[in-house]
Amino acid sequence: MSASLVRRLASLQDRLIQAVLDIPMSSLVAVDNEEYHRRQCHPLLSPPGWHLGHCVYIECIWIRGALCGDRGLERRLQKMYAPEVTSKATRGEALPPRDELIEWAARLMGEHRDTLKLACESPVADQIMEDNYLIHFLIHHHAQHLETLCMVRAAWHACLPVHHYRAGSEALPDYSEVSFQAFESGNYTIGGTLGFTYDNELPQHQVTLKSFDISSKPVSNAQYLAFVVDGGYRNPKFWSALGCMWLARQSTKHPARWHCDSDGLWFEITPDGPADLAAGSPVNGITRYEAGAFATWAGARLPHEFEWEAATQGGTLHEVGEVWEWCANSFHSYPGFIAYPYREYSVPWFDSRHFVLRGGSDYSEEEIKRPSFRNYYLADAYHIFSGMRLAR
Repeated sequence: MSASLVRRLASLQDRLIQAVLDIPMSSLVAVDNEEYHRRQCHPLLSPPGWHLGHCVYIECIWIRGALCGDRGLERRLQKMYAPEVTSKATRGEALPPRDELIEWAARLMGEHRDTLKLACESPVADQIMEDNYLIHFLIHHHAQHLETLCMVRAAWHACLPVHHYRAGSEALPDYSEVSFQAFESGNYTIGGTLGFTYDNELPQHQVTLKSFDISSKPVSNAQYLAFVVDGGYRNPKFWSALGCMWLARQSTKHPARWHCDSDGLWFEITPDGPADLAAGSPVNGITRYEAGAFATWAGARLPHEFEWEAATQGGTLHEVGEVWEWCANSFHSYPGFIAYPYREYSVPWFDSRHFVLRGGSDYSEEEIKRPSFRNYYLADAYHIFSGMRLAR
């Protein structure tokens, strides 16, 4: 196993620990270490401390259990850190004290790195060690939890009062014409290539696409603001039937993390707290319902994920990887799909209710930003770093 991979895993492990230690700053609220470590700030997000414990638990499953045949610690941790066993609402109260968790996690993560090094020199290593699969898997797993911890920070700030914030700049709506790139009909290669890939990216296969256009850039805050100002949230003709039902339940007139200050200037909530709404930056934190409504209002549509991936191969898309981009289609298996290394990563979500997002965000690690990576969420998810790109 290359030393660079071990260093990369160590770096992510250290950052997971630091993410629990770093308390979000607020001039309005004094934050207790234990409170932040245990607090659930959004019904779909777990407390920060749980994410760290869960990552250690995953290492126990694959390094101590699958690799070394020792399932003892995995079984003891299961009732606390297995997602299918514990509800998000009860995870915080079951956590050990923060400093105890930090010391325990740092010690076990170090032991696990040492075990990985030794396993590579042993004939016991099996398929999960082939081509460094296991360490790549752990790097990806931990990277995804680091991004989720950024969502937790944004959700924490979203729980705080925002009336004190004053925007320093004004974001104005942008009604200008969207720039599109044209792609010809033809056969395109879709799916993972050489190197690590998740099971849902495989097998690589050919698809036939009709000609399509896709916007050069993701929809910006200013472009989305034009939809808001134009009454897009009040006009049901832009919304799907399910979108209308969602909108009626939410009674919202703009993205969830957007706010207006006392002078009517827009700002948004980020993982670092309130910030002026940057007109040219991609809109962030919208549901698929909102993305679809904007696309209809703009006289366009969302791209199918195959169109999106084909367009990235052409190298003409800009600002890829700044925001997760909602696609038109639901999450599904590719022809010849085989679940690996475990069924639960992909198969339960092939349910026609989860929709694909592509590209990665500013809070994604580089490993996650490959063109074939497929993220997936329910259509009403707004706690993620999600935006959109138009197609026609």
